[in-house]
Amino acid sequence: MRQEAARARALGWAALELAPGVGHLVIDRREDRQNRTDRKVLSAFAGRPQRFTFAHASSSAMPLLWVADIVVGAAAAQLARGEERYLKALDGLVELSSELTAS
Repeated sequence: MRQEAARARALGWAALELAPGVGHLVIDRREDRQNRTDRKVLSAFAGRPQRFTFAHASSSAMPLLWVADIVVGAAAAQLARGEERYLKALDGLVELSSELTAS
């Protein structure tokens, strides 16, 4: 359950940090219950009127989702379990908020 809480926090953070002009997010499809949780989180951050839309898709159909899944998984491991090794492996490859890297 902590993993799901960390994912929700990371999705919310990502929604807040969207670059100007980003109008649509595609998120890796998971189990129906988990997809509903993702939709609740993102709907809360999309606002009214919506500043972005979002959809779930299969990563087997959209391999670029693997990159986002790796970054979110690394952030979730840090937030939920304090495992730093995954974020450290991404040093220099992605820009991470100090909020995620603070111990």
